Amino acid sequence: MELPVLEIALRTETGKGPARRLRGKGFVPAVLYGQTTEPINLSVSPKSLKQALSGPLHINTVLKLAISDGSKKAPSEHAALVCDHQYDPVSRELLHVDFLTVDMAKPIRVEIPFKTTGRSLGEQIGGTMSVTTRELPVDCLPAQIPESFVIDVTELKIGDGLTVADLTLPEGVTIALPEDTTLVSIVSTKVEEEEVKEDEEEGEAAAEDGEKSEAPAADDKDKEKEKASS
Repeated sequence: MELPVLEIALRTETGKGPARRLRGKGFVPAVLYGQTTEPINLSVSPKSLKQALSGPLHINTVLKLAISDGSKKAPSEHAALVCDHQYDPVSRELLHVDFLTVDMAKPIRVEIPFKTTGRSLGEQIGGTMSVTTRELPVDCLPAQIPESFVIDVTELKIGDGLTVADLTLPEGVTIALPEDTTLVSIVSTKVEEEEVKEDEEEGEAAAEDGEKSEAPAADDKDKEKEKASS
């Protein structure tokens, strides 16, 4: 399996000041973690990273990090995944990236997008489709990471559902959830309205109970006033 190469540099300075200067030059701080190695401080170009992750696996793309120390020596290479990244909440600019080394011969766990296709029979007569998750935890070798899981809901009627057991999995891929975990269900809109009505009635009853519980307290105050006046 040929991995996309991401050229990356060692970072000698740490802290907020150096990080700001680094971003001013068009790079962001990064760290490479490994189970058997100490963390390595790096700097990476957001543009280069975006390009490396532009394939069908996106954030789940296994990269070959070519780490240069600024000398003429050949860069050291590490297979790695992006395990975390931070964005500015306003500008949405990339601020920091964490990479995790992977062993191509050992299984890893990744979150894979889960999607549905089609419009169910239940929805066509007024029902509603409920999807419990948009990502599924998967265990597999790095070279076997699937792009996504897509399941057809066209034949589902009101009251029907699909579970993990209904998914067709590629060879070597397992989902880290019980097989009876519900992923999709088609429910009646009428049932939803009744549930909302019940919730509202319970809220009104609770409010009435609260008003009743406050009434004796008011009576006690009136009695205290009468005693004080006598």
